[in-house]
Amino acid sequence: MRSIMPWLKAGVATLVVTMFLGLALDGLGSREGVLPAIHHEAPERLGDGNLVEVLAGVQLKERLGRVEWNGSVLTLELRVSADEGRPEAWFDDAKSFIALSFGQLDNVKRLLFRITESGYGAERRLLAVMDVRAEDTWLKDELDALAQINPVHDEVWRKRLRLRLTDAWKERFGASSGYIATPLDRF
Repeated sequence: MRSIMPWLKAGVATLVVTMFLGLALDGLGSREGVLPAIHHEAPERLGDGNLVEVLAGVQLKERLGRVEWNGSVLTLELRVSADEGRPEAWFDDAKSFIALSFGQLDNVKRLLFRITESGYGAERRLLAVMDVRAEDTWLKDELDALAQINPVHDEVWRKRLRLRLTDAWKERFGASSGYIATPLDRF
């Protein structure tokens, strides 16, 4: 028992000194100019230096493939399985990027979003494309409405998003039947 006591005392003393030094050093000096490795606040501007960090913060249901940032144009490719997956989930991912690009970032002028199907060897098939631009007037008033839309069937939103469904989409899911949803306050 006596041989354990010196070790126990030394361990407790080391713990106390470590805690004291940590508290003392935390209060010393200025942290001005020191940036954290992971920034938790939403950035205002997208750039080459924070592109990966910003996109990694978006919760996705599918895998992000190719990414390109060219001045003020953000091009994203969502890669989906050829055998499974739900278009609703794919468009939820697209809506997340639209909200990020035009709701949180101030230097994205255009978002080009592609949905490609992988699973045919090295070949990828393009299923759908969207083209959203900062000057689109609906972004100011109806960005929050994105959560409730179904752009495949709602013709108004299909036009707003400049959504194009390819022949590969039609082969996989059939032709899209559209409707126009008119809000009740417009009657």
